[in-house]
Amino acid sequence: MRHSATNLLLDYFNRIRGMDDAPLRRDVNPSDIPRLLPDIFMLEAVDNRWFRFRLAGTRLCAALGQEARGQEFGLFWTLDDRRRMTLAAQSVLANRLPLVVAARDVNTGEAVELSLLPLRSSETECDRLIGVFSRAEPDRPLRMGMELAVEKIQFLTPDRPQPPDPHDLPAPDAIIRARGVALRVYDGGKAG
Repeated sequence: MRHSATNLLLDYFNRIRGMDDAPLRRDVNPSDIPRLLPDIFMLEAVDNRWFRFRLAGTRLCAALGQEARGQEFGLFWTLDDRRRMTLAAQSVLANRLPLVVAARDVNTGEAVELSLLPLRSSETECDRLIGVFSRAEPDRPLRMGMELAVEKIQFLTPDRPQPPDPHDLPAPDAIIRARGVALRVYDGGKAG
């Protein structure tokens, strides 16, 4: 089951992206999601080969046992999962689909959830990720320095507004009448 923070970030993501596959980075406004700020993070692709934290919330940094900003995303995963998570992040950018990762701290067994959602830095370049880190038991005492092991990776097809179906639009004459315009066709007198 998805954590409520993941659902809040997905709702926000869908709202700001509109009909696009991914929102622009400049459209992300932290004041719109104040409740998520301690757990939110942003990653940037470096040469499309690895990812580093551009920003990381205070609770995420506490869980990881250090300031995450500037650090490589893969360093917080087990050796077996580092490459897997890099490939997963690359897939999010390539497919422009959100991803949810269920993981476990190998030291304590605590379950956590991370979401990764694509962001564009320009109209054509999708090179950033926004995500949220959620502990399954937020009130459990935090052991700093988590090392995460992947349990499950799931791509999501987010809800998005759909363009109207042309068959659902009112007939043209209904539109014309609604605007108060009347059309009359006159015989042009040209014989065929």
